[in-house]
Amino acid sequence: MPRQMMMENLIESESPGISSRSVMTKLISAGIQVGVIALMIVIPLLATDVMPEPPEVMMAFMAPPPPPPPPPLPPAAARAKPVESAKAPVPRPLPTSDFVAPVAVPTEIPAEDFGLASASLGAVDAGVPGGALGGVEGGMPGAPAEEPIRVGGEVQAPKKLKDVPPEYPTMARNARIEGTVILEAVIDSRGIVADVRVLKSIPLLDDAAVEAVKQWRYQATLLNGQAVPVVMTVTVNFGLEKA
Repeated sequence: MPRQMMMENLIESESPGISSRSVMTKLISAGIQVGVIALMIVIPLLATDVMPEPPEVMMAFMAPPPPPPPPPLPPAAARAKPVESAKAPVPRPLPTSDFVAPVAVPTEIPAEDFGLASASLGAVDAGVPGGALGGVEGGMPGAPAEEPIRVGGEVQAPKKLKDVPPEYPTMARNARIEGTVILEAVIDSRGIVADVRVLKSIPLLDDAAVEAVKQWRYQATLLNGQAVPVVMTVTVNFGLEKA
C-alpha cells in the first residue's frame, strides 16, 4: 500500500513539469515560423528598388484606348470647285422695229421686197415646162394609198396567173403535221400580193404558207374599167401524201 501511494505521488509530481515543457516548445516553434515568414516578405522588398512590371495581358486592359481616326478629306474635285453664286438671268431688250401695220390691204407688193420680177398679186407661175398635166403620175407624193376592196358581190376574185407551191417544213414533216392554213391577202392594182395576214394558224406551217402566197401573181381586178386593189381569202393545203 505504501508503495502504491509512492508511485501515484511520483506521477503527479512529474505531470506539471511535462506540461510546462510542451507549451514552451510550441511557443518557440510558432515564433520561429513567424520569423521565417516575416523574413521571406521583408527581404525581397529590401533587395529590389524597382517594382515588378505586370504582364502584357494586364497592360492591355490597363492602357487607355487609342484616339479615333481623323475624318476623311473631301474629294479633290469638291475642294477645288468654287461655289458659283446664283445669278438672275438678265432680260434681253426687245428688238425695235419701224414696221407699222397698214390701214388698208394693198393690192400690189413692191417687187424689191421679195426680189420678184412681177409685182402683181394675180401673176402666178404656169408651171415647169415638160411637166405632166394633172400633176405627178400616180398622185401626189405622200398621198394615202387607195383602200383595197373586199372580193364579193360585184367584185370578182382575180384570176391567178402564177402559182408557187409551199415548201413543206422538215420539222413539220418529221412531226407528221398536216392541215390547211387560211390567209388574207391584199392584191394591189397590178396583181401583186402586197400583204399577207394569217387567219387560221398551224404554227409549224404558217411561215411556209406566207412565203408561198407572197410569190403568187394575179390578173388585175377592174372596177368600172379601172384597176383597183382587192383583199381576199386564200388557203394553202399541206398534206404528207403530196410531200
